[in-house]
Amino acid sequence: MVGVNGGRRNRSNSERRCPSGTTRSLSSWARSPGRLLAPGGCEPDTYGGDLARGIVTAMANPQASNEDFNLSTAERCTVLELAGLIWCKIKGAGPQLRIVHDDPFAHDVQRRVPATDKAKQVLGFEATTTLEQMLDEVIPWIGQAIRAGII
Repeated sequence: MVGVNGGRRNRSNSERRCPSGTTRSLSSWARSPGRLLAPGGCEPDTYGGDLARGIVTAMANPQASNEDFNLSTAERCTVLELAGLIWCKIKGAGPQLRIVHDDPFAHDVQRRVPATDKAKQVLGFEATTTLEQMLDEVIPWIGQAIRAGII
């Protein structure tokens, strides 16, 4: 058995993250200001293609048996930075993003730093898809789903 963690297991406030954070951006931030929890924690984002590649790599490696690996990207950005990237991809450089900060959850972790070194050392695996690349794929998909009434 191989345990794989592609990011946080308990996403109690997952509405802040991608793709659901992107959904929120496309559907409601089009009417700026956007709303974020203050101060806007920091965590990695993981692309599903990287996660799938890491799982297949782990399944094929005998050294992975009974081991856990974090297959997340080591790249991190704050929720505010993510909101800004999404905004610019949706609206362009013209209009400025305005944010209203809501009170944070009482026990939310403000900074998540995945330990991805074990996956690199044992499996030779490293997530390589950048946040920009993820958003370039996810934003159009969510836009189409919104227009189709799926979400």
